[in-house]
Amino acid sequence: MRPVCFFILLILIFSCSSRDTIHKRTILSMGTTVEIQIQTNDISLADKAIDSAFSEVQRINDKYTVHKPNSYLNLVNNSDTFQLDDETYFLFQKCEFYNKLSNGAFDPAIGNIIRALGFESTDAEDIPDDIIRRYLSENNWKLIRLTNDKKIIKPKSLRINLGAIAKGYAVDRMFEIVKSFGFNSILVNAGGEVRCSGKEWEIGVQHPRNKEALLGVIKLRDGSIATSGDYERYRINNGKRIHHIFNPITGKVADECQSVTIITKNSIDADALATAVFVLGPIDGMKLIEQINDAEALIVDKNGKLFRSKGINKFFYDIGKN
Repeated sequence: MRPVCFFILLILIFSCSSRDTIHKRTILSMGTTVEIQIQTNDISLADKAIDSAFSEVQRINDKYTVHKPNSYLNLVNNSDTFQLDDETYFLFQKCEFYNKLSNGAFDPAIGNIIRALGFESTDAEDIPDDIIRRYLSENNWKLIRLTNDKKIIKPKSLRINLGAIAKGYAVDRMFEIVKSFGFNSILVNAGGEVRCSGKEWEIGVQHPRNKEALLGVIKLRDGSIATSGDYERYRINNGKRIHHIFNPITGKVADECQSVTIITKNSIDADALATAVFVLGPIDGMKLIEQINDAEALIVDKNGKLFRSKGINKFFYDIGKN
């Protein structure tokens, strides 16, 4: 999974009428704060729904973490051929789809590189470019084959890290569980991966260089938001920001953006696209978004310039302008 995030990417803002009751609870899971808000007067039922959703995110975390030797994902990682269950096959199909869609910018098969760079722990390392290039030749999604009978075939040494998609998947699962209890106005937030429905929720977009400030507010009634930023976990090395979003095409840290915020229907798609666009950069990343129906993007490039997709202004409001 992704390492612990030191900053919450999105700050939730909401206003309610005197008749509204927002029931809210949080836990720590998947290396971040997970929050569920439900607009309801039935607190007992809301707690049952939240309990079920929190159990689900813990299950997903335990299954797909790379930090537990016997997790399901590590069983896959330690094999060259593995019979997948339906859930994991679905996740790997999503990975393959976004890997192809982004021409390799989204690549969860670089787990060995993420570990070597120290972003699975607090131990960071500087690795020579020639070693990184060798890692990339031996660790990429093109070396993986998914069969029709739901097997994965890969080099045994190749390690998959689902940190760029599992949290979005978990948000979708929590959202669907809460909704199955009959609630309509719901917000699920896992460290900046948000899915909501019902009332119009106002979600503040964090400024990537000022943790006390917002870029603006997204108003969303039904959909998902995901943000990838270079301020989640990073270190400064010789004046250069080294962070956890790695470019699997160039073999270097992705440095064309400060943050990328994506709006789509489902969180799993927003999560994957946020990473892919961050790696691609503002120009190629925006070209990708404009080709996708019902996807919008807000990109802050490395110089702080703001890029907006054609439909983003239906949702995004600059601070001080509205």
